[in-house]
Amino acid sequence: MDPLDRRTLLVRTGQLAVAGTALPVLAGCGEDGVATSSATAATRPPKTAAGLAAAKRTPNIAGLRKVVKGQVFTRSTSGFAAERRIFNTRFANVVPLVVVRAASVADVQAAVKWAAYYGVPITARSGGHSYAGYSSLKGGLVVDVRSLNKIDVGKGSARIGAGNNLWAVYSTLAAKDLTVPGGSCPTVGIAGLALGGGMGLAARKYGLTLDSMKAVQVVTADGKLHNANAGSASDLYWACRGGGGGNFGIATQFTMQTHAAPNCAYFTASWSWSEAEAMLGAWLRHAPTLSPNLTTICSLLGAGGGTPQARMLGQFFGTEAQLRATLEPILKDAPGGSVTYGTSGYLDLVKRWAGCYGESNAQCSAYAPQAFNAKSSYVSKAFSSAGLKAAIRAVERPGGGDLLFDGYGGAINEVAANETAFAHRKELACIQYYINGSGSGPANWLKAAHDDLKPYVSTSAYSNYMDPTLSGYQTAYYGSNLPQLRKIKKKYDKNNLFKFPQGITPAS
Repeated sequence: MDPLDRRTLLVRTGQLAVAGTALPVLAGCGEDGVATSSATAATRPPKTAAGLAAAKRTPNIAGLRKVVKGQVFTRSTSGFAAERRIFNTRFANVVPLVVVRAASVADVQAAVKWAAYYGVPITARSGGHSYAGYSSLKGGLVVDVRSLNKIDVGKGSARIGAGNNLWAVYSTLAAKDLTVPGGSCPTVGIAGLALGGGMGLAARKYGLTLDSMKAVQVVTADGKLHNANAGSASDLYWACRGGGGGNFGIATQFTMQTHAAPNCAYFTASWSWSEAEAMLGAWLRHAPTLSPNLTTICSLLGAGGGTPQARMLGQFFGTEAQLRATLEPILKDAPGGSVTYGTSGYLDLVKRWAGCYGESNAQCSAYAPQAFNAKSSYVSKAFSSAGLKAAIRAVERPGGGDLLFDGYGGAINEVAANETAFAHRKELACIQYYINGSGSGPANWLKAAHDDLKPYVSTSAYSNYMDPTLSGYQTAYYGSNLPQLRKIKKKYDKNNLFKFPQGITPAS
């Protein structure tokens, strides 16, 4: 879930933690589009009069080429294989009908109108990091927005094209000592991340990525461009802050509040596996209520038959001395850890958490697809002894995947659950269950680990860690905000043009 996969980063950085090298980072390769081949429904046009009429029309690719200025790729076009590529190679066999590399917002509008007219399933692709492969779709139209990558930095805010990845955003803003809170994976697209949430090492200080969104430009199913903000199309603006990528249209630009990016203190820590239960217990008791200047991640890392690892890392807006004092409650309850502290420039911290500290910018931003499986849960209260043991047991299961705990609280939880579409504002932490590979082995470990912890977690899940096997996904992802999201979906996409297996359905 970085240019290196999340698992590789965890192991690689875990091995180097004592030397003060980067530890892995947060779950950040979130959603980026809609519709995959895994569900037949994704390839069917809407069952409406308009949809049925569109279904009778044969898609005219030549006509599409005439109405867009950007490149149009089909199977017979050079570059098609590279253009349709997405990050999770478990879905590499999903082949779209056509890919449009949009050169402008007008191209996005034309592509959406074309898809609606012919009843062709449509999705957006920016970073292509959708966990469930929803950045592509079988037999459909993929609108690639990566050429919409302009970044204009103004006073207190920045206009960021939806085609930018996180490395472009971080590096451009860091040149002006600024940042926007976001994830750790450099090749994740800003669009999918921001639309679904956006958890990162600055989140408890500055909030989720969506909390910095002041406006968003969205092309809706009718081909119209909406400049959505608090005063215009405010319902669409609300929905785009946590309602998930791919549900309401194709985002083309964001206006983001910018924040100071000073030097920060950081720490990496490790415990022996025999002390993992104490470490996790101490972290769950204290991390969510510590100073909002500190964001931490607690990781239980499987070893595929070897000895698992217990790790922790964090970023602190302040000095090393202040960080040591802030961490004291955790370290007092879990005293066996080996802790390394440091201070770093902000962009170097971005590299550290991406697992590419000391590497070139090109290496950090290299796109390296791989196969992985993931699920998520939210933790509403600290685990009992039984819950802690269940977490240890899950990681010790044959196959050895990882449990990655992202610490909430701070600025994340200061926002009301209905203020944005992101409903998970009272949680202590989010767990990502993560394992590399494809096939039955990783899938079996993932299900077993998730079942192990089910009695100790809430029924909620994080939409940026989209799980195609999750039942009751709409309520799990959107909670009490789901009814309002369905009403907004009906208003802007009543025929469900932007449809995918885990999408929000229009209100009836």
